[in-house]
Amino acid sequence: MGSLSCVFGQKIKEFVLPGSLREISGLEYLDDKTIVAINDSGNTAELFVLKENGELIKRVDVENATNRDWEDLASDGEYLYIADIGNNANKRQNLCIYKVRIQDVLEKFSVRAEKIEIKYAEQKEFPPNDKDFKFDAEAIAYMDGKLWLFTKTNTKPWNGNSLVYQIPTISGEHLLKSSFSLHIGDDGWWQDAITSADVFKGKLFLSTYNRIIVYSFTGEKPKAVKTMYYKSATQKESILVKNEKKILVADERQALLGGGKIYHIPLKID
Repeated sequence: MGSLSCVFGQKIKEFVLPGSLREISGLEYLDDKTIVAINDSGNTAELFVLKENGELIKRVDVENATNRDWEDLASDGEYLYIADIGNNANKRQNLCIYKVRIQDVLEKFSVRAEKIEIKYAEQKEFPPNDKDFKFDAEAIAYMDGKLWLFTKTNTKPWNGNSLVYQIPTISGEHLLKSSFSLHIGDDGWWQDAITSADVFKGKLFLSTYNRIIVYSFTGEKPKAVKTMYYKSATQKESILVKNEKKILVADERQALLGGGKIYHIPLKID
């Protein structure tokens, strides 16, 4: 495959997000020019339909859902998947993914969702011991007919591994066994915990707070082929690949770190 390069700090466009999205945790496209965003834990069960510059078009209630800890979005072109998978304390036993029709989100102000309930087969205690604190997650992506979930580990001692699960897109209860793990890094939670994921043309894009890691699928599991570092240290929670030339990234608004913006970052695939 060709090389990937992204020059952060050059030609990056920044747009301020609405105040109602100060805790943004996921982005996805509804159509070529319209995106949808969510807030994370404790906020309303709402979808925020936006223009690419962050301008709010409308808010859509998911009337039969609860936002316990919404963390990411994915799409298969027909359905939008809302990942209620945040699990900082590793105690939750009600993890799920809500499934709504994209056309309903575009046309209506209130939608109903199907529910995909998930449990990790490897987790036996709630919470587990510190060395097994690996069942939080903030990242999903759609690929090859399944949802791919990437955990956000916080083990003590730190092991730097993200467990990868593949989830059927049909409603009901699913007991998940990890397909494999990815070693993200040895530098701890702020540098190496996965916060968002996207797939574009067979390439996997994973975001941490400080960088984007690009993987290709050339063997049994993805292989890292490029790393692109962010210039600023903000709480980046959402990544969305538009095309071969652009990535969208959004961060939460924090009193000390700043943020609350959506960034259009140039991407080049040679």
